Amino acid sequence: MESHLEEESDEILMLSFKSGEEKAFEEIVKRYKTKLFNYIYKYISDVERSEEITQEVFIRVYRSRDRYKIKAKFSTFIYRIALNLAFNEVRNRNRRKTDPHNEFDDKIFNDKIKEHNTPEKLYERKEVEIIVNQEISNLSSKYKDVILLCDIEGLSYKEVAKILNISIGTVQSRLSRGRVRLKQRLENVLNLK
Repeated sequence: MESHLEEESDEILMLSFKSGEEKAFEEIVKRYKTKLFNYIYKYISDVERSEEITQEVFIRVYRSRDRYKIKAKFSTFIYRIALNLAFNEVRNRNRRKTDPHNEFDDKIFNDKIKEHNTPEKLYERKEVEIIVNQEISNLSSKYKDVILLCDIEGLSYKEVAKILNISIGTVQSRLSRGRVRLKQRLENVLNLK
């Protein structure tokens, strides 16, 4: 019975869960747990809080099951919750004037390690990824949001527009400007000029 769940769309899974099928919710968690953790981590740069916020996203999805209606893609719904929680975390952190915890965790890497990679190459790649993530998190929110959702999470312009409640043209414009700013920052930090 579970195998049919793996083939269902996210929206159908949520409707099944709404009808009382708990296994459908488990499938949703399985599909989105790592993606959401990575997204939130890249937004707030704190492993422990990212795990907590990821759990909070699923708690909110669980609690909202009775009100769920297919208005857009499920990914739009769940990423909107994640974005709101991550944004609130950053805002609250700024209010407390504390620095983000820059702990590093291998969970952010989804690529399988290939046998031919040397430890030095793996280390260099991780170091570059840490720098890229840090520079993304240093961008202003309007650029960071679209880069994380489009380039990192691979969502379409239309999905990102719905999540951020902006036009597709604004998504494209912010993505273009954000990429330019990110490139300039990386060139300076990595001494690529």
